[in-house]
Amino acid sequence: MFKKIFFLFLILFPAGLSAQIVVSGVTGDSGFVAVRGALYYKANEDLTIIPMYSYYKNTDESPSINGFGLRAEYQPGRIAWGVEGGYVPPSNGYLNYSAGADAKYYIIGRTHELVEMLYAGLGATFIRHEQRPGFPDIFGNTIPDYTLNETRASLLAGVTVKPVLISSVFSKSFFSQTPPVVSNIWIDTPYFVTINSSFLDYFWNTYAVLPLDPFDVHGAYSLAKDYWGGSPYQSASFGATIKVMGIAWTGNVEFRDLGTSNARTYYSLSGNLYFP
Repeated sequence: MFKKIFFLFLILFPAGLSAQIVVSGVTGDSGFVAVRGALYYKANEDLTIIPMYSYYKNTDESPSINGFGLRAEYQPGRIAWGVEGGYVPPSNGYLNYSAGADAKYYIIGRTHELVEMLYAGLGATFIRHEQRPGFPDIFGNTIPDYTLNETRASLLAGVTVKPVLISSVFSKSFFSQTPPVVSNIWIDTPYFVTINSSFLDYFWNTYAVLPLDPFDVHGAYSLAKDYWGGSPYQSASFGATIKVMGIAWTGNVEFRDLGTSNARTYYSLSGNLYFP
C-alpha cells in the first residue's frame, strides 16, 4: 500500500520547475539487496522537497523491510535548514518512525579563491524503535520484544578545495535504555552503500568528489561501531559518475569490514534523471 502511494506520488508530482529522480541498487553476498529512490523537487529558488523510498533484504532467508521518508531543505542565505521524517512499517514485528532537523552555516560562500563553500553544522534525529512480541529470527529463536527511543546527534562539515568537494559527518547515538542484541533493524548511514542491521554507537564518514568532464570520480571512508561491538569497523568505497544528456549513471564498490575475516565487497549502480 505504502509503495503504491509513493510511486503514484512520483508519477503525479509536478516536475515542470526543476526536479531530479535518483534510484540506486546494491547487491552483495547471501542475497543482500538494498534499493533506494528519491525525488528532489525544487519548489523555488530556496526550497527543495524530497520524498524517499527504500527497500532492504539482508539475506535470502530474512524478511524484507521498506522505508519511507520526506525531507525539506531551505536555504535563503548563509544558513541551510533541513527537516525530515521517516517510517518503517512492521516487518517480522519490527517497526520504527523518526523525525529530525539539521542546520548548516556557510562560513565561506561561492568565491573565485582556492577554498570555497566552507560550512559547519549540527543535526539531531529522534528514532522510536519497536519490536512486537512473538516473532522469530532466521534461526527460529524468538526475538525479544522492546520499545526503545534513540536520539542521534550529528556534527556536519564540508568544504570545496578546488576542484575537490569534501563533506564529513560524525554521529553519536544516545538510547533510553540498553539496546538489545538484534540484527533485524534498519540503520541507514550517510555514504555507506550498505545498510546496518544492528544498533550503532557512533559512525564517522568522509566523502570526496572530483568533478571532471564528462564524469566525476568519488571516494569515501567510513568508521562505525555497533553498540555491542568490541571495536569499530571500517569501510572504503570508490566509484564514478558519467553524465550524458540529462542522465547520470553512477557505479560504486564498497569494501566493508576492512582488515577483518568478515571483509565483504558490495556493488551498486544508480541512475539520476534531471528535469531542467
